[in-house]
Amino acid sequence: MFKPVAVGLSLVLCLFCGPGAFADSSPGGEIFREGVEAFRGGDYRQAAAAFEAARRDGLETPALFYNLGVARYRLGDYSAAEQAFRELEDEPGWQALAHYNLALTFERRDQPAVARRYYTSAVASDDERIVRLAREGLSRIDNRPPPPELFASLSAGHDSNLTLAPDDLSERRTESASFVEGFARGSWYPAREWRLEGAWFSRAFAGHGEYNDTVLELALNRLGNPGAWNTEAGVSVSPVFFDGRRFQTRYGLAARGYRSLGGDQLVRLSGEWTRVDAVDAFDELDGWQSRAEFRWSLPAGPGRMRLAYRLELNDREDLESEDDFASYSPTRNRTEAFYHWPLNDAWALQGILHFERSRYADRHRRNGEQTRRRDRETRIMARAQRTLTERVQFQAQFSHENQRSSLAEFEFRQNIFRIGLEYLSR
Repeated sequence: MFKPVAVGLSLVLCLFCGPGAFADSSPGGEIFREGVEAFRGGDYRQAAAAFEAARRDGLETPALFYNLGVARYRLGDYSAAEQAFRELEDEPGWQALAHYNLALTFERRDQPAVARRYYTSAVASDDERIVRLAREGLSRIDNRPPPPELFASLSAGHDSNLTLAPDDLSERRTESASFVEGFARGSWYPAREWRLEGAWFSRAFAGHGEYNDTVLELALNRLGNPGAWNTEAGVSVSPVFFDGRRFQTRYGLAARGYRSLGGDQLVRLSGEWTRVDAVDAFDELDGWQSRAEFRWSLPAGPGRMRLAYRLELNDREDLESEDDFASYSPTRNRTEAFYHWPLNDAWALQGILHFERSRYADRHRRNGEQTRRRDRETRIMARAQRTLTERVQFQAQFSHENQRSSLAEFEFRQNIFRIGLEYLSR
């Protein structure tokens, strides 16, 4: 039996070797000794190769698997380290040590929930050193910021009505065009209670560069968890560009709260207050926008449903001349239903149905006639997605939007089809 001797690892407990290891005549014993020497010399790759060779020669002791796991851990091969440490779970006297080191591998792989489970198991050990280190691990998880996250997508598609022109107005011809678009959103936690987010969206139309748009956003949020709620509140700034020129900049304040209702149900409440600063040519858009939203997510049949309601209020400058007036300050009420249906491990279907009613308090005035504008918008979306790897999926999506209005010039129908790839860092 190889006896333990500490070699100064800061996280993994120790390397197991001993005087008997160098004279061991069991199969693979000499190669094991070479692995120990390589490890002590800092050549972890050679050490791992030697331990693997000793295993192939028939050496299958707990010390062999433990040392192999330590070497793989030092190399950053946490998946292979996990496999080696798992060989110790059923070995008498080794379970606590195995669980502590399994916790380390999962902590390194940014899987704190799994790491917590193994640290908690290790705390029950009779070995005071393992207990102390496991408690330190739990403290790290409790106080560490979440890892950075990145979501990105790249799509190509076709828009049947990029100008949102009515079907029956000859002076505004319906334009259709193909496009490519990209989106990325990343988040970083400088501390556990703070999240810094950045986002980028850009879309380019073939043959219609004047409609190309880009949106940037930077947000800082403070996180909390009072009682049963998880909350966040923060500020944001978002410049918007059309055809490469700034169109408007939005400055926002937001507050959100989430909580579980039990039974795998979740509710979210949110409020947003935005100051819109448009360029001089679009002064009518200057002003304030406020939104309040309620979401309820729950299991439904073979999938999951989300129901939502949103109220939007606007107080803009509007557009007024000596004879004419156009309001850009609607009150909007939106209801939406979303359904996610996983067909199997690879495929899933999603659908959205939403209705929105917009009412403009001030009457439109043109050529001496006054009309109160009211819009009714219906939108449906169907989407299929296929998981390609742990982090990449393919998606194909079709959406149809139909807006009816008391003013014919604001009526339109639009179909958009897109296919693309999406990446999620975790």
